[in-house]
Parts: sequence; structure tokens; C-alpha cells
Amino acid sequence: MMLPLPPVLERRLDGDALILTLDMVPELAHFQGHFPGNPILPGVAQLDWAARFGAAHFGLSLACKRLEGVKFQALVLPGQVLTLTLCYDAAKGRLHFHFASPRGVHSSGKLALAREAA
Repeated sequence: MMLPLPPVLERRLDGDALILTLDMVPELAHFQGHFPGNPILPGVAQLDWAARFGAAHFGLSLACKRLEGVKFQALVLPGQVLTLTLCYDAAKGRLHFHFASPRGVHSSGKLALAREAA
């Protein structure tokens, strides 16, 4: 079962990049139980969102072959607003993702995802 995606406040294109502004509303299921009394967004949720938003926009498969250079650099807390930047390198079959806020970079890396068969 896939959990719902976060609310998208803004969606725009910058060249080949998709840029999404996401609202980390405290009601997101991802914050429940992770961790009681001190909720943070799990890294796996960030990977899931990058894959799902990227697959929908770039016509990619959700079947991820591997992760490359993934770094989690800062906690994501309820109430924050994040910017997710996604770029797809078709030649290498890599979806580059980058989550950031005014506080800095939260996570980044690459997902090996292939284009969906037509």
C-alpha cells in the first residue's frame, strides 16, 4: 500500500527540471510513529516521493534498480516547506533528486529508473 503524496503547493519547469514545492503538513502519515514525540520524515519517504513524482512526470517505471550517491543531510520536520528538484538523464537512466528548504539541502541522490515501455 502506497501512502499519499504530500500536498504540492507549486509545480514548475526549469529547462528539463521539474521543481515541486511540497508542504510537510503534520498530518502526513509518514510522521506518525516516526518518532513518537519527535516526528521526522523517514528517508525512505523521500526516496518514494522522488520516484513517484519522477515516474509520473518523466514517464518512468517505479522499478528502481539501484540507488546512487544518496545522502540524507538534514532532518525534515512537520510544518516545513520543501523544494523537490527532479531531472532525468535518459542516456544513463538516472533520476536525480534534490530536497531542499531555506535551511539547506535535506537529501539528494540518483535513482536508476528506466522509461516505461510504450
